[in-house]
Amino acid sequence: VWTAQGYPGYPWDTPGQHIMYISTLGATAWGKPLFITGSAVMVVLFNATFCMERWFRHKGRLVMNYNITEKILSGFAAGFAIIGGFGLIFLTIFDTRRYPNVHQAMLAVFIAGYIISAVFICAEYQRLGIHFREHRILRASFWIKLTFIFVEGGLAIAFGVLERGSEVNKAAILEWII
Repeated sequence: VWTAQGYPGYPWDTPGQHIMYISTLGATAWGKPLFITGSAVMVVLFNATFCMERWFRHKGRLVMNYNITEKILSGFAAGFAIIGGFGLIFLTIFDTRRYPNVHQAMLAVFIAGYIISAVFICAEYQRLGIHFREHRILRASFWIKLTFIFVEGGLAIAFGVLERGSEVNKAAILEWII
C-alpha cells in the first residue's frame, strides 16, 4: 500500500527517512489493523508451538526430558516467549505515532523476551543432546538455536545503535531483516 501510494512520508517520520520502519507503516490508518492482526496471529502460533512441544515431550512423541532441569528450562522458555509476545502485541497497539515512548519500551520487551526465551530453549536442547547422544538432531537443533541467538542478538544491538545514532534508514533495513 505504501509503495502504491507513492512512498509517502508521515509526520512522525524522522527527517531524511526514506525507508520506513514496520512500526511507521503500522501506525497508519491502513497499516494498524494489519500490524495488530499479523502480530497477534504470529504470537498465538509461536506460543502454541511451545505448548505442543511440551505436550509431545510429556506424551513421549519427542525425546522426554531427562530430569526436572529440562522441564524448568522449557518452562522459562515458554514464559519469556509469552512476555515477548505481550511486548509485541502492546507495541502494535501503542503505535509509534501516538505513544512513541511506550512503543519503544514494548519493542525492548518484545526483543528481550524472545531472545531470553531462545537462550532457555537452547539450554534445554543442549542438555537433551548430552543425555541423548544417539539423537544427533538434538545437537544440530542446539547449534541452530545458538546461531539464531547470536545473529538476532547482534542484529538487535546493531539496530539499537543505528537508531540512536540517527542512521534511521540503515536501522529500518535491519528492522525488516530482524
